[in-house]
Amino acid sequence: MSETTTTNTASEENVAKQLKSLGGSADSAVTQRTQTLGLVHQARLSRANRTAASLTAQFGADDPRVVEAQARVTVTKATIAKISASNQNLSMPVAQASPSGWVIQGYVRDINLNPLPKLTVYLADSNTMFQSEYGINYTDDSGYYSIEYAGTGDKADPDAKVPTLYVALINPRGNPAYITPKPVSLSFGATTVLDISLTSVDQTIGDPDKQIRQLALPNEQVATAPST
Repeated sequence: MSETTTTNTASEENVAKQLKSLGGSADSAVTQRTQTLGLVHQARLSRANRTAASLTAQFGADDPRVVEAQARVTVTKATIAKISASNQNLSMPVAQASPSGWVIQGYVRDINLNPLPKLTVYLADSNTMFQSEYGINYTDDSGYYSIEYAGTGDKADPDAKVPTLYVALINPRGNPAYITPKPVSLSFGATTVLDISLTSVDQTIGDPDKQIRQLALPNEQVATAPST
């Protein structure tokens, strides 16, 4: 595991506190404040880049002052990524669930908070089998996805039980990349927001279900064993 430099710690802790304080509401004023916070740190990044470039020209890349300046650039970039992700979540429109159905929505990002597009999102049972009745979706360029289950009508059946389901991901190569370690918390008539962070989109966690692989790679032939 690589070591992370924590230059400018006080400033980053202050940003974390500001984001936490803004997270309780998603009105336009809060969104504007988050966007302003992002602009402030973009300006800081520009200044940090100029400082690092100037020091490198004067003293060379191995000089301790340059190393410290580059570390400040890295930390500022990470802070901007956090602010951007927070702003996305604040501005995300919450889908309306039907009384007898439910919605799962959120973002899929890597550990650096970069969006992961073109992933297939689906629901699986406890045996990791694709549950086709709930459909599939794909992450867009921002990493956003949603799965909406309409249910059976305008009213929820009082005797109906919410199914035990897991959110699973297929990477662009058609291989399973992730499944939630616990069932998703679902309620009839409610929307669940679930953000997912992946260490690597190329990791695989087993062989794909044939049906979901065909949906993830609709333009490819999925090989089958020859009949005997």
